[in-house]
Amino acid sequence: MRKSLPNAYSDSYKSKTRIRSVRHGQNYITTLNWWPGALRPYESIYSFAARFCRLNEISIKRFESFFGFRVGEEDHLEDMKIQHISVTLNEDARTVRSIFHTLIGVHDGLGNHRLQSLYRQYNFRYCSQCAQLGYHSYLHDLPWLERCPFHLHKLEHRFCRRGISSSSIVTSTVDTVTDLMLSHCRSWPRWGEGDLIAAKFPDNPHLRLLSDWIVNVNAAAQQQMTGYLSLGHEWTEPEERSYKHFMSRLRSLEAVPTPLEHLFGSNGSTWNLVTFRYSESVKDELTRTSQYASLRTLFRLYKSVCAHSDQPCAFVTRLRTVQAELQEACARCRCGWGLQEAGWSSHWVKVNPLDWPHWGCKCPYEFASEELERGWGCPERTQSTRQAWRTEFHFIDETGLLSDAGLIGYTPNAVLLPNGRLAVAPQVWPCCNWNEESPLTRLLSDAAECEINMAVRRIYTWLEAIDGGAPPLRSRYYNRMCGGP
Repeated sequence: MRKSLPNAYSDSYKSKTRIRSVRHGQNYITTLNWWPGALRPYESIYSFAARFCRLNEISIKRFESFFGFRVGEEDHLEDMKIQHISVTLNEDARTVRSIFHTLIGVHDGLGNHRLQSLYRQYNFRYCSQCAQLGYHSYLHDLPWLERCPFHLHKLEHRFCRRGISSSSIVTSTVDTVTDLMLSHCRSWPRWGEGDLIAAKFPDNPHLRLLSDWIVNVNAAAQQQMTGYLSLGHEWTEPEERSYKHFMSRLRSLEAVPTPLEHLFGSNGSTWNLVTFRYSESVKDELTRTSQYASLRTLFRLYKSVCAHSDQPCAFVTRLRTVQAELQEACARCRCGWGLQEAGWSSHWVKVNPLDWPHWGCKCPYEFASEELERGWGCPERTQSTRQAWRTEFHFIDETGLLSDAGLIGYTPNAVLLPNGRLAVAPQVWPCCNWNEESPLTRLLSDAAECEINMAVRRIYTWLEAIDGGAPPLRSRYYNRMCGGP
C-alpha cells in the first residue's frame, strides 16, 4: 500500500496507485485504484463517482453496486455505510461524512416543497478555479449560492443533458463532471495535494460563517414553526419557487453576516413576519372541533358560510370593495386580450381594445373578479345552473357538521327538514350564520383576511403586467389560478 501520492503533475508518474484487492459480495474490483487522502472534504458525490469510475475503469452502475448506495439518493446514508466506505478507501471518516451528510443545507421550515421543481436543474454549476484543480464541491450546486466559498469566484454553468429516469440523470451528470475536469485539469483524475492547500477546507472562514448562519436559520425556523398548522394548500406560486424569493425568507429569519453577502448575489428584500397571538381557549377549541373536521375543512367552510351570510365580515367586505373597483375598471376597459369560451375550455385571444365589450369574451378585469368570487365569495354566481345547484347542495350538506360542532346557527327564515337539517330545495338564502362567539372566529377571520389581501396583490400585479403589454398566459397569477407550474 502506498502511503502518499507522488506528484500528480510529474510526467514520469505513469503507474496506477494500487491499494489492495477488495471483494464486495458478488461484485468485486480485483485492484482498487485509490490512495489515502484522495477524497477531498465537501466534494460532490458526482465528482467522487466520476474520479473513482475513471481510475478503476468501471461504470456508474458498478460504482453504485460496489459501495451499496444509489448516487443522488444518498442524503441519509447510515453511519455503518460511512464507516464501510472509510475503511474500504482508507479515508478519514470525517471527510467521507462531509460528502454524504452535507453540512450546508437550508430548511427554512416554511414549505420546502415549494422548491422541489428547481432542484432538478439542467445546468451543472462549478468554479473554474476549483475545476483547474480537479475539484468540484456540492456547495457549487447549491442554487442559492452565487460564488464559490473557497475562491470567491462567480460560479459558472455547463449544460447537462439529463434524461427522464433517475439512472440516466446520474449517468449524464457524472459524464458532465468527467468532461469538465478533463477540459480544465491536465492531471485529473489525480491531483497534487499542495494545489488545494490554499482552499483551506477545514478552516475556510466563509464556510465556517456559512455553516453557523445555517444553524441559526434552522433554529429560528424551528422556533417559528412550533405548533405549526397549515390552512393553505400545497400549490405554490411561481415566484415562491425562485431562490431570490427563498433567500428573502431566510434573511427574515436570520440576518446574513456581512462577509457572506457577496456569496449570495441578489438577495431580494427581507420579509416582515406578522405574528398574531390568541388565547388558550383557541387551542382548546381546535382540539374540540378536530373530532368534527380538520382545521383546513373548517377554514374552507367558514369562508363559505360568511360569504353566504348577511352578517358583516372583514374579508367579505374587502372582497366586495375590490370587485367594485374591478367592475369600474372593466366599464372603461381598453384591454387587448379577451378570454373566449370554446366548448368545455377557454383561451385568451387578441381583441381590438377599442371595441369592448366583445361577444363571448371576458376582459381580464371581469375574469379576475370572477376568480375572486370563486375563491372567497359565492362560486355558484359564476357557474352554470347545473354546477351552481351542485355547489349549493354540497354547501348545505356540509353545514350539518358545523351545526353539530356549534359553529353556526340557522336563520329564522331557513327551511329545515324534520331532522333539523337544512333542506336543499326550496331554501331561503341566507340560511345560516357563523357563531361569532366561537373562540375560532378571530383566528379564521384573520387568516381569511390575510389570504384575500395576498390574492388581491397578485391580481393587481397581473393586471398591471397586462396593461404593460404582457400576455395573460405568462402572468404569475394566471398560472396559480389555473394550477400551472
